Amino acid sequence: MEILEIPSQDMIHIRIDSPTSNRKQRITNLADAEPIVLMSVLSSLHAGYFRISLSLCSQALLWKIMVHLHSNLPSLAFYLLWYLALATQVSLCFLYAIKCIFFFGMVKEEFLHYIGVNYLYAPSISCLLLLQSAPTMEPDSVLYQTLFWLFAVPVLTLDTKLYGQWFTTEKRFLSIMANPASQISVIANLVAARGAAEMGWRECALCLFSLGMVHYL
Repeated sequence: MEILEIPSQDMIHIRIDSPTSNRKQRITNLADAEPIVLMSVLSSLHAGYFRISLSLCSQALLWKIMVHLHSNLPSLAFYLLWYLALATQVSLCFLYAIKCIFFFGMVKEEFLHYIGVNYLYAPSISCLLLLQSAPTMEPDSVLYQTLFWLFAVPVLTLDTKLYGQWFTTEKRFLSIMANPASQISVIANLVAARGAAEMGWRECALCLFSLGMVHYL
């Protein structure tokens, strides 16, 4: 005679959460996720993003020159483009300044990298282009000259670092470290030379222009 064994059934528990508790949990999760998203954005931000404001600022300067040469062109387009470039530059500078506080090690690595250091010229170039294309600021004003030096000092500092490494013990010669991003330093010196020429500083303009052209050649 065979004995049949019937397996015991496991108890199944069903949990029903109220919509109110789910909604509170989602809100809490979103609040916790916001700092994580911000830190992720800051960690992925680098100086290469300043190419966006660099292109807008150069277009603003171009429009200013064209409006002065051809009075039939609409000046409203120039004002809109200049303020758009200004807003973009301020936003990028604000985010990058926060990154310098919370991710200083990554900024230092970017400064020491032979390609990344060239993109550190981009913020100063954009500021110099914004200054030269400003609609209500004359080159002979004290404010213009003060801002020029404020934006030109980082260019000279990076020039010292970039050109000085050719003569240090590291021996990072241009023939070894040259890359397409090296052209940004040339643009920085030429833009600074143009700003100095507008103010009538011929010796300073000639020095910056010669430095940029020697590097370019």
